Amino acid sequence: MSTIKQQPLPPMEVKSLDSGSTVTKRPTLQEWKGMVSRAAARSGLSQKAMAVDLGISEAQLSSTFAYEGETGPGQKHLSFWRLRHLPPEFWQELIDLLIAFYDLGTTRKARDDSADLAQAVRELLKVHGR
Repeated sequence: MSTIKQQPLPPMEVKSLDSGSTVTKRPTLQEWKGMVSRAAARSGLSQKAMAVDLGISEAQLSSTFAYEGETGPGQKHLSFWRLRHLPPEFWQELIDLLIAFYDLGTTRKARDDSADLAQAVRELLKVHGR
């Protein structure tokens, strides 16, 4: 099992001093739904289990993920208060996706891949007597 170490986030570009916002890129509704859906899939959370954790029906969850445009009649929402019931594995995957989306630094997978590569190099050097 790999150990996850917290790393400080790099500085973010300030869009404007007047706006009070430091976010330079905002996900569209379609991108956000895609990240949430991928995080669930990567964490092994089925749509049925996710719906149960959220306290809604599978049909409600399915219609939430059915993208119909930013202002279309199918624009449903996932309550932040309900999302808190999702397991830590979901949140780790979503965090990794958000880090990649906002280009905030290294994802857990990249850190794990780097550690695996470093271990392979060390083993290779041992085999060759170095």
